[in-house]
Order: sequence, then C-alpha cells, then structure tokens
Amino acid sequence: MMAVCAVLALASCGGDKGGEIKLDGEWKIKSYVPLEFSSYNLVDTEGDYRFEFDGEGSFFCGTDCNSISGSYVSEGDSLRFDNMMSTEMACDNERLERAMKQALPAVRTAELSSDSVLTMKSAGGEVLVALVKVK
Repeated sequence: MMAVCAVLALASCGGDKGGEIKLDGEWKIKSYVPLEFSSYNLVDTEGDYRFEFDGEGSFFCGTDCNSISGSYVSEGDSLRFDNMMSTEMACDNERLERAMKQALPAVRTAELSSDSVLTMKSAGGEVLVALVKVK
C-alpha cells in the first residue's frame, strides 16, 4: 500500500500541465482500480504487467495471460482509448485483465510526473491506472 501512496504522491507533485505528454515506450502497470472496489482503492500489481504506447496511436497491454490492444488518441493532457480488442484464452487469474478492460474506456486524461509516473484518470479526475516508465 505504501508503494501505491508513493506513486500517487509523485503523481500529484507537479506534472506536465497543458503540454504534450510523451507516452511512447514501455511502461509497467504499477497500480489499478480493481472491479470490486471504488476508484479510491488502487491496488499494487505484483506481476510483470506491461503497457506499451508505440508513439503512432497504437497500444498494447500484457496482463496475466491475455493481452489487450487497440488505438489511443492523445492531445495535451487528454487521453482516450479506442478500438480495443483482446485475446480470449481461459486463465486462472483474469482479475487485472477484467479491470483494465473496464478502466481503459473510462480514461479521459493523463498526467506525467517526474518523466516516469503516468496516471490515467476518469472524467471526474479519479486515478484509474498508474504506470511507471521502463524504457
């Protein structure tokens, strides 16, 4: 829980306000809102979950055993995910995957802090997903 608080604290200390956010590259999914909780209960991920933006409008999200991909549109701090599709293999644990399928369509803005922490937020400003830059 302390790691989640640290990510959120970094995210709240000044960020890229009004400028274009550089999304391209590989990110680690640090925390997300689980389906069974409210947006105030982000949980830290324990796996090696990744999120990639190609810089040309496509994204990839690697979850427990399936993947989610599609397109994204980013302008200033506005961020929207479209045309999402995912693989459909039966898995023992699909918790993160189900949560990401619900969270990504609700993302409306993003904030980058310290060039390495990206928080994706709902229209109401609630943090839905927090990513940490890998490369």
